[in-house]
Amino acid sequence: MAACEGLILLVNIASTVGIVFANKYVMSAFPFSMAITVIHQVVASLLIVVRAGALRPQKPLPLLTDIWIGLITVGSIYFCNQSLRINSVTLYQIAKLLNVPTMCLFLYVGKGKTYSLSVYFSLFIITVGVGIATIAEFSVSPSVIGLVMAALGVLVTVIDQFEIGRLKEKYQSDSVDFLHSNLFHRIAVGSSIVALFEQEAVSSALDMSLVCGIALLATCLLATAINLSSVAIIGKFGPLTMTVTGHVKTMTIMIFGFLWNPPEVDALLLKKLFGIVLALCAAIKYGQLTAFPDSSISGGCLALLGCAQDAGDLENSTAEQASKLQELRWLWMKRTLVTALIALLLALGTFTSRYVQEW
Repeated sequence: MAACEGLILLVNIASTVGIVFANKYVMSAFPFSMAITVIHQVVASLLIVVRAGALRPQKPLPLLTDIWIGLITVGSIYFCNQSLRINSVTLYQIAKLLNVPTMCLFLYVGKGKTYSLSVYFSLFIITVGVGIATIAEFSVSPSVIGLVMAALGVLVTVIDQFEIGRLKEKYQSDSVDFLHSNLFHRIAVGSSIVALFEQEAVSSALDMSLVCGIALLATCLLATAINLSSVAIIGKFGPLTMTVTGHVKTMTIMIFGFLWNPPEVDALLLKKLFGIVLALCAAIKYGQLTAFPDSSISGGCLALLGCAQDAGDLENSTAEQASKLQELRWLWMKRTLVTALIALLLALGTFTSRYVQEW
């Protein structure tokens, strides 16, 4: 079960990072974000309907609930795509980082759920680190419409994840059936927006190049993986955990942004690197506080190295303590392996795409 949950998280992170760059390329030739969203939903619908062998799931949600999910889900994707089209990839990912504190606010207002001061402090440090790392980006003075789209992307995304968690728990629906129930409603909402604001999308799609079409198909598969894994993560771990995965995505995008276009080594670069390290360390601390509130980062690292307790202490420990220690070791090992695998996949994808462009 733990391996399956880890695989779901890995699929979501890798798919999200991949779709950021793929969408950026597709929208450079096909700048119709809502049309792309509808195409994503159509492909996802075909895959899920073929798998289920029926147009509707066995336990469909109420009609008004499906319409509501369709509205906020399509709205979230639309505003995020607009933010990605108008803003840089880095600024787009930084805006998504604000999902976590915004989700904390929603959980407090909607459910009265609070966290320890250590958790809130770690979130504050993350914000400070990201600010230090990206101060040069904001000095470029992004457009007002870009900032508005980024803000709406954060707000609507948080509402979407909050409602998916609440409604999935309320109706006791599994991930595939939940997504299957409102896919056609998402297509209807998206198609209406395309008909009103993106009429040129149809003619532009007919003139699309083969390379762009292949990239669009890749984004469809990635979007389907993101949709299914996101609903599964929200149902299993809650909406806050879904937003916390954005830390890994943001740091990965920024790091590989440096690898893609290596900047000059100067004081500004060192300041950015310091901010990245600070934000990443705070994000790791945040994960430790939520997953193992009674343990410490140093204890986890020492446990992974086998130095937390000597042989005599380990023999005298209780079975429960030994079990917790083993679990902690495996957790840190899996996190390390997952991080290394993501870095390897992204490195291969980055340098392969760069070689293809040069060729």
